[in-house]
Amino acid sequence: MGGGVAICTHKKVKRVRLQEYETDGVEAVWAEVMSGNTRMVVGSAYIPPGEVQQMRSFVEQLTRVCNDHEKVLVGMDANARNMLWDNNLLATINNLLRLTIS
Repeated sequence: MGGGVAICTHKKVKRVRLQEYETDGVEAVWAEVMSGNTRMVVGSAYIPPGEVQQMRSFVEQLTRVCNDHEKVLVGMDANARNMLWDNNLLATINNLLRLTIS
């Protein structure tokens, strides 16, 4: 794995780590955060260059999160410039993110 991922919040922000979405082989962490009247799931992920299987596993993870929660925000270093990823995988990620935003 890489150097690690994290979600940092102000001490006044309520947060709960969602370990049920974390899987072996995917460098990602998830938390439900609430600030004021806003509640959402926040994810942080890193996909190393050329790790196609890790990206596929992350898409499965993200799909579960998006199916279970209405508001999802993901920050990630996906090394999207890598030519090894096929267009279908990138289209799937774009569709998941679009569903999250709408």
